[in-house]
Amino acid sequence: MTDTIDINEEIQKVLTQKINSVINNIDIGVIILDRIDEYINERASNGKLSRGVVSHEQVDWTDYVLPAAHVGSGIIKNFASEGIEDRSTEINLTVLDGQVIIENETITNHLTVVDSATITNLSVGKLIINDGLVINDTNFSQQIESLIDDRIAQKNNESSWDTYGKSLKSNNTMLIDNTRLGSTIVDSNLRKLGRLATLAVTGTTELAESVFIENGKLGINTDEPSGAFTVWDEESELSIRKYKNRNMYIGSTRDSELTLGVGGDAVLSIKKAGIETNSVKVGNITITNGNKEPKEAGAPGDLVINDNGSSEQPWAWRCAGGNKWLPLK
Repeated sequence: MTDTIDINEEIQKVLTQKINSVINNIDIGVIILDRIDEYINERASNGKLSRGVVSHEQVDWTDYVLPAAHVGSGIIKNFASEGIEDRSTEINLTVLDGQVIIENETITNHLTVVDSATITNLSVGKLIINDGLVINDTNFSQQIESLIDDRIAQKNNESSWDTYGKSLKSNNTMLIDNTRLGSTIVDSNLRKLGRLATLAVTGTTELAESVFIENGKLGINTDEPSGAFTVWDEESELSIRKYKNRNMYIGSTRDSELTLGVGGDAVLSIKKAGIETNSVKVGNITITNGNKEPKEAGAPGDLVINDNGSSEQPWAWRCAGGNKWLPLK
């Protein structure tokens, strides 16, 4: 019995020494950490890690890609990226197959429509049309035409054009102000002028299709005046021009005669053959013609020349006063 006890004690002693030797050669901390890593990897791969066991700040997210299929149908609040910022609290944008719906006001710096656009209500601050404008709505076209007609009628009915004391300019050059036309206005189509205080005309001047002035010559009813002053009436002409030094010519430069008269009656006719008149008065003596002795009263010295030409009659009669005529042979 005693021997058995001794043997057990020896075995126990040897085992204790062996165990102590093994334990001394083993790093218990490493074994525990390895076991913890195995546990975590196993739980993480199976999705059985408890929430909050590992902080997301301690996870190395480098090169991590989240598959789109793993994004659920939930709502991401305050979503933001480098190009998108979502601060809405209600649905404003809906994307469908072939259609994008914007619920409320849209603000954009630039809008380009490639194909077509249908707008129910359009408010435009400034409209610029680069190509062409096609209006299919006849009512809208009529409204635009009516608006333009109204504006034109309004301008036509306005009695004044007020520049509010400022001059009208073009390229910073004055065209018109309250009292003057600009000096750069050289062509116009004025139809009516008020009373002119002065008028200076350089070059050819035409007035009422009747008065023509050019190169110091004035023509009435002719644009080819032959003298300083020429009047043309149908086929007749009267001209005033220089005849020679210190001598003026009054008459016709064409094949026409000249008649002087008073009260619409011809008194003196100037023809190529000479001068024709019914009577001539020299001083107080009147000279006329006739073919018989005058019966009318005359003034002393009046002379009636016989135009009969008969040798038996006097060549003239001279008034001695009243109805008394003396024959001259």
